Amino acid sequence: MASPTSSQSTEPPSFAEILADPTILVKVGPDAHEYHIHPRLLKYSSGYFSGALSSPVFKEAEGGVVPLSDIDPNHFNGFVSWLYNGNTEEVGSPLDLIHWYVVADRLLVPRMKNEVFDQLYEVHQKDPPLYEGVTFAFDNLPETDPLLKLLVDSHCINWTGPEIDKKYETASSIADLPASFLYRVMVETFRIKQESPPKEFPPQSKYTVESASLSTPPSSLLSSFINAPT
Repeated sequence: MASPTSSQSTEPPSFAEILADPTILVKVGPDAHEYHIHPRLLKYSSGYFSGALSSPVFKEAEGGVVPLSDIDPNHFNGFVSWLYNGNTEEVGSPLDLIHWYVVADRLLVPRMKNEVFDQLYEVHQKDPPLYEGVTFAFDNLPETDPLLKLLVDSHCINWTGPEIDKKYETASSIADLPASFLYRVMVETFRIKQESPPKEFPPQSKYTVESASLSTPPSSLLSSFINAPT
């Protein structure tokens, strides 16, 4: 379970404090796509950035630049959108949501993980996941992460057979499915067969994501300022 680092503030910064500091440079992806982001928002929202930006050793070694070469800029865009807008409602597809969830896990952003998981649960309690998303999640999350269980449960309960794969999948997406996913599907399918009546989709309370230990979303600071009467 992610928790704030020792240097991570649990008190939200004010709008004036956010703008008082110059932005810092975050270079994302193998091509070092550049983002200029307010550090107080990063340190407040992300355990990873809180530790990185508070470390003198890190600053000296990297010249004050945060490199994230292992994250796709298209996925990082979701984090930046959430950081400044405070929600993930603009995401266009379940695959986008999985990408954002993995970024939130990588950067230790428990509130974002919770919000994205809520949306993924709403989708996958009814519809099975696409295999590209399954592969990405299993390749980038720890085996105990609740999203992996959700994807397995959804496939076992909602998958209607090879015909749906012919419509939505490719030969490569099927071939690339992780062995760990396939084995967990086999185990869960066996368990479902033992149940009478047939298994219904588990309630969301059965999945434990992250503890959102920070009480006030950073977006409320910005939105309250923007919407304040003049």
